[in-house]
Amino acid sequence: MKREQERISDFFSTSRPLVLVDADDHHREQTREVLDRIGFEVVAVASPLEVEQALGVDLVHLIVVHVGPPGDAPAEERTHAWLRALRSVTKDRWPLVLHGDRARDELETFALTAGAYAVVAQGDDLPKTLRRLLPDAPLSRHPPPRSAEEQAERDLPGGRVLIVDDSEAALLVMQAAFSGAGFDVRIAMALAEVDSLVKMWRPELVVVDVNMPDIQGDALCARLKARVGQPESAVVLCSSMPDEELADLARAAGADGHVSKGDGIAAMVALVRSLLTERRQVRSRSGTYAFESRRAERG
Repeated sequence: MKREQERISDFFSTSRPLVLVDADDHHREQTREVLDRIGFEVVAVASPLEVEQALGVDLVHLIVVHVGPPGDAPAEERTHAWLRALRSVTKDRWPLVLHGDRARDELETFALTAGAYAVVAQGDDLPKTLRRLLPDAPLSRHPPPRSAEEQAERDLPGGRVLIVDDSEAALLVMQAAFSGAGFDVRIAMALAEVDSLVKMWRPELVVVDVNMPDIQGDALCARLKARVGQPESAVVLCSSMPDEELADLARAAGADGHVSKGDGIAAMVALVRSLLTERRQVRSRSGTYAFESRRAERG
């Protein structure tokens, strides 16, 4: 597991290919050319079998899968079957992104079949979305250096962050992103792991996927907030569900924030950094007030 995490961390510092899966030859070539022009190294294939061969060549950032236009019921079922075959090859070990000229809710239905991490719906910008999902992947062969402000932000001390998700591939990508941004990160896939890490490691903030197999994210948030006898961790809920639904769920669960997976990892990192900075400022002011009160009492 540790060795795999180290390999995944290379996503954010070296040039590695994306695997583009598209059964439409013309559309596949068009997409490949667009991504190649802006600096992504693309391995373009047409079938799950070719995906298996491509994954044996090199470590990839992620797998980008094109879903064709809507069809009749048999055609839609064939698409589901094709995605199931793809998932049997990837075994949820690589993050999948589905894209296509369809509404978001349609693509999210296919995402459940494929075990996809994110979707890029009709009208969304695929290259920009991939850049958000992989914030340090190069957009050009010779990316410009970071500004002083960007570097200062990157160098800020992070905090202890626990990330909870049932997808190992998603966890490893998020762990690499947060670690690269200066956070001390632990990951967990099951409730027992969460309980142990919260008790022993005491994270400052927990990022929780809403759809977990043994406990829903909002229930886990409530469970974390109800713990007695130790400092409370901030909780951020993340999901691919519509923003309004996610906001309502986070509010009801008492979460400190929420972020859509479709907004990308950069947005998730920015929210976590903002919440931790705010909490530290509050603690600092509280500590100063307590100190001044004690000094006044002694005086």
